[in-house]
Amino acid sequence: MKFSQFVGLAISFALASRLIAQAPPPSPAAPPNEDADNRIYVCKPDGSEMKPLLDIADYKAQGSPTWSQDGKLIAFDASRPRLGETSNDTKIIVVNADGKGAKVLGDGAMPSFSPGHNRIAYCRYAPNYGVWVMSIEGPEKELVLLDETGWCAEWSPDGKQIAYTASTGEAANLMVFDLVEGIKFPLFEEGKSPYNTIYWNFCWSPDGKSIVFKGVRTSNSKPEIAIVDARGAKHGHVVRLEADTPPIFHWTHDSKSILFSQRTADRGNRPQLHLLDAGSKDPPQILAGQDSTRANMPGAFSPDGKQLLIVSRKPPPGAGKAKAKAKQG
Repeated sequence: MKFSQFVGLAISFALASRLIAQAPPPSPAAPPNEDADNRIYVCKPDGSEMKPLLDIADYKAQGSPTWSQDGKLIAFDASRPRLGETSNDTKIIVVNADGKGAKVLGDGAMPSFSPGHNRIAYCRYAPNYGVWVMSIEGPEKELVLLDETGWCAEWSPDGKQIAYTASTGEAANLMVFDLVEGIKFPLFEEGKSPYNTIYWNFCWSPDGKSIVFKGVRTSNSKPEIAIVDARGAKHGHVVRLEADTPPIFHWTHDSKSILFSQRTADRGNRPQLHLLDAGSKDPPQILAGQDSTRANMPGAFSPDGKQLLIVSRKPPPGAGKAKAKAKQG
């Protein structure tokens, strides 16, 4: 190589290096929009003055909150979407009612406290599918499989029974496990359930008399909100509302009304909290104090009725309208 060529290459290299050095550094990635995650909030009974229950690292997708009967503890399920986890990877978390002292107990979903809050009934995904009961201190201390075919567990207010969903023959059913006698029985007699689907997150009324749930009729494939007598459907079973709502319910502390969510046309088709009178045919009433710009799902009223847990997120602009248009199409 000639000296002049060598000098030319050296100059070119120096200029290139200088340009690289002067180039602005790449912009950092935009932080994830945590307001778009499903998070648990504490608010007044009318949905107003909401504030996050807690801030727990990574566990940003939260759901199924429930109170202990003494109002001192809250349990919920959560996953870590930033780490690639899905709803099948949820963990059971217990926290003090003030949002402090959070403890991850282990894998599972939809927890329900025993009346003395010493145990938790819950369900687990495969390979440990089924309804389980564990100690409030975690599965290492106590872990019992209740039914490997069941899903979603709800402890009765008196602590003597646990209800869950299961199939009996070709139909869906609600099963009740009697913890005193060690036996289980269906609320709809064998061959008499009118449903091909009964969804998760049903709810036992605080007085122990009724269970509200979402079911899909076998005869016409229509979804409905129904109430069944906790002793069995032969003692009472009514359809309260024919509607395709999210399958998440909770009772007011006096067992008179049901909290649920449904898409609301005049609020951008976002899910909004409503109360449904259990003993009448009155239409549902929207919860007045909730933030109408957010997608709001039921959580649970505190045992004294003075606070409400909700699961809420801020949907992207136009999300509700897009879903409504797709459904109409």
